[in-house]
Amino acid sequence: MKTIFISIILLLSITVFGQVNDEVLTNTSITNLFQKGLSSSIIVSKIKTSKTNFDVSIDALIKLKDEKIPDEITNAMVEAAGNKDQAVVDVNDPKANHDPGLYYFSKKNEKTEMVSLEPTVCAQAKMGSGIGSALSYGIVKTKMKSNISGSMSRLQIEETMPVFYFYFDKAQNLNNSPSWFTASSSPNEFILVKMDVKKNSREFVTGSIGAYSGVSTGVDEKQKVDFDIEKLKSGVYKVTSKNALIPGEYCFMSAGSSTMGMGTVGKVFDFGIKK
Repeated sequence: MKTIFISIILLLSITVFGQVNDEVLTNTSITNLFQKGLSSSIIVSKIKTSKTNFDVSIDALIKLKDEKIPDEITNAMVEAAGNKDQAVVDVNDPKANHDPGLYYFSKKNEKTEMVSLEPTVCAQAKMGSGIGSALSYGIVKTKMKSNISGSMSRLQIEETMPVFYFYFDKAQNLNNSPSWFTASSSPNEFILVKMDVKKNSREFVTGSIGAYSGVSTGVDEKQKVDFDIEKLKSGVYKVTSKNALIPGEYCFMSAGSSTMGMGTVGKVFDFGIKK
């Protein structure tokens, strides 16, 4: 009874200390706890409720066996090592694992932050006035435009050469992906567009129609912005514009969605460059 009471006190002390110091359990931590006499059940509970950074390589497992660590503890360590929710990850490190999506890499005064760009739905598609086309009997093209509500994106960036990271989930079945973003597999499938800012909206050309020129789809070449792509590892890419971006509103969009139909775009990742 006395031993159990002491073990509980030790565990509570360790838990409180860990909360204050953001403790991370390692192989050495587990060995120390076991050698101090804590029971296997208490150590396993500690593993399940803590951040962990275990080495479960073959050599490390053999060493745990040599140190007579019970199998139930070793098994809990192996499970924790494979649990992404417990893995120690710096969410602001571009090299760390991230959910699929597009992120802006912000760096201010040596402090870095990965800012997720949430997709924005194009509110409506509209056609140009058509007056010029009517007066010219269709010779002048009528432009189709996609429109986004609001004259300014939520994300406003101060630098003119921003760095973005694209993360794609290679494990997803691309034909049955639950996420619109994971339906793509490379930044090569995206285009960067500089939008025209109106009083209460932002817009860009996605097609045109004329009596003689016929129907054309796709973003106006004048609104496209070139960017460089650097592949860091499978499914992870660093993207930067080739030239400094002038102040204004921009968006990344799937190149394929811009040619599905007149004015059809769907979702975009929008941001602004401050003046």
